[in-house]
Amino acid sequence: METLAKHQNIVRMLLVGLSLWTTTAMQGAQKGARRATLLQRIYAYAAQMDALPDSARQHAVYTKFSLHILKRNAILLTIPTMWNIARGRERHFLGEYIDSVFVGAQSIESRRWLTHSTMRSQQTGLTAAMKYLAPQLYGETIFRRDILSPFHPANARFYRYQISYQHDARARIKFRPRVNNTQLVYGEAVADFNSGRLISAQLQGEYDMIRFTLRLQMGAAGRESLQATTVDLACHFKFMGNSMQGTFHSTRLKDAAKPAALPTDAQAAIAQLRPTPLQDDEQQQYARDSMQRRQASLQPADSLRKTTNWWEQIGWNLIGRHMVKHLTGNFGKNNEGMVRISPILNPLYMGYDYRRGITYKAHVNLTYAHSQNRSFNAQFGAGYAFNQHQLYVDAHFSYHYQPRRNGYFSINAGSGNQIANGEVIEQAPIPVSAALKAGYPKLTWFKDHYAEVAHHYDFSRHWGMRAGMMFHRRTAMEKRIYLEHHLPAHFTSAAPFIEMQWRPSGYQGPIVTLDYERAIKDFLRSNIGYERWESDAQWKLNLSSLQSLQMRLGAGGYTRQDRSAYFLDYANFHENHIPGGWNDDWSGTFELLDAYQYNASRWYVRTNITYESPLLLCSRLPMVGQFVEMERFYFSMLSSKLCRPHLEIGYGFTTRFFSMGAFLGSEKGRIKDFSCKFGFELFRHW
Repeated sequence: METLAKHQNIVRMLLVGLSLWTTTAMQGAQKGARRATLLQRIYAYAAQMDALPDSARQHAVYTKFSLHILKRNAILLTIPTMWNIARGRERHFLGEYIDSVFVGAQSIESRRWLTHSTMRSQQTGLTAAMKYLAPQLYGETIFRRDILSPFHPANARFYRYQISYQHDARARIKFRPRVNNTQLVYGEAVADFNSGRLISAQLQGEYDMIRFTLRLQMGAAGRESLQATTVDLACHFKFMGNSMQGTFHSTRLKDAAKPAALPTDAQAAIAQLRPTPLQDDEQQQYARDSMQRRQASLQPADSLRKTTNWWEQIGWNLIGRHMVKHLTGNFGKNNEGMVRISPILNPLYMGYDYRRGITYKAHVNLTYAHSQNRSFNAQFGAGYAFNQHQLYVDAHFSYHYQPRRNGYFSINAGSGNQIANGEVIEQAPIPVSAALKAGYPKLTWFKDHYAEVAHHYDFSRHWGMRAGMMFHRRTAMEKRIYLEHHLPAHFTSAAPFIEMQWRPSGYQGPIVTLDYERAIKDFLRSNIGYERWESDAQWKLNLSSLQSLQMRLGAGGYTRQDRSAYFLDYANFHENHIPGGWNDDWSGTFELLDAYQYNASRWYVRTNITYESPLLLCSRLPMVGQFVEMERFYFSMLSSKLCRPHLEIGYGFTTRFFSMGAFLGSEKGRIKDFSCKFGFELFRHW
């Protein structure tokens, strides 16, 4: 009997456990179903609002900011946009500004028409945080092309959600990332359970060395409900002993347009439009700043003081600031022109590869639009390769006369490129001794100077044409030896060319090109003759959640080649037809391939593929993975006379500090080369 009673108790316990497990599982399933239902309603609400008729609209946004420097040292002077904050004794700054925001069907444009602050030159400071004031919660990314939104269906796999239900048919959604990464955020939001409309939200994250907390109040109805009407931002920036805190409050004004009559004084004008009064400490700070400016303006004239101020203005404010910051300015009666000069000292313009070593680049861009449809553009670039002790210079000029058809004339020129060709010296009438070759390591090297004149025109969204003339002059680096051995020291080519472009799905899809180039011997002093055909297909396919697939396939060959045509240069290894370019410097190219391996061949076939995505490999590593912003896999293949085939595989990633890529090359199934490349990313978006 006792044994039977024990068995009955065990059965009862099993039945009770099974009942509890079944109840818990059913409750979990119900919660999961309700969670999925709410998320689906949020997704459907965004799609429903996007489907509403859209028209251009305008609104004005008032923003108040406060910056407080906790720690500061000389390194702060080298950070772009921080020059005015780093100088002086002030540690607390206050300011306000008003922007007019024009929202179109495909774009959003913002124009600032009023600003006042206690900073030098009425600057705003910490401009890298400005993008956080215009979040897009329903988009794939919250801030332009950064940080994956937890409220887009493509990103649900990156987040965990916890939902609690409140009164008035509201639900609180808590979300956190499955992997700690800079492209993801923590936080919570309040949503209407019936419609799926987000009412408010709070986000916490860290990106590009700025840790932020964001509080949003969303619009009430229609398309306006997809945008935040009130934004409160608290952020913290830390870098190498520097520490700064900032708060921003941004809200929409009732009147969208700028009032016709405003006081000329910025402080008085912004006081007239300010939606809420200043706090007592803010009023006191403005009063102290006004008193200091007034006292400075009333100081007696002093020639020594004037000289000091002049040197301070030129030496520190102008030269020093633009050592680390872009120099930009407008010119012309109505500011039709704009000039932009890269910083003199900026690690972003440095790079490294095993051939050229450390490289440094500088750029100058100039634009002048003398009418709505006509503009002139000029770009000047210079670079220096420390391993090669070589200076590179190039210039690009273009005159655009028909923007709708992408019609323009262009002139491109460059100097400093070095190319090698050992066939020339082998054809010398007087043989070159081995000792002479060993004594002159640059004997087979030539400097390449080039110029191109071209015209481009698109007949439609699908078809375009480019035609012009290409000039090359290759000069031997050891001219004396070439002349002593009865060899020409210069090789010149003049080649007319034509390129047809086909875009099957318009400007945002793939592009296929067909090039024909013919160099005529003795034409314009040319001593090289050849005929070349090339075809190239390029496509940058943007996928969901910041993923992309960048593809390139091409082939080319020489149908005619003179005996003296030692220097041949395939165009498709230099040109890029993708609007906006590839997403990084290593896509669509070969990193371990010398140019002679394809230029010396009468034909080639090539392909390049790059897969780009956040949260792949390194981003999932503990401790360091949170700093990885983007990762890439590379695959490249070339088949030509000298390499059948040449294969490259690579992996790269981008962090806030630098980009790094590792590439492995093989030929005929054997590993041949390995290389690592680096590029600086620090403050690229500042």
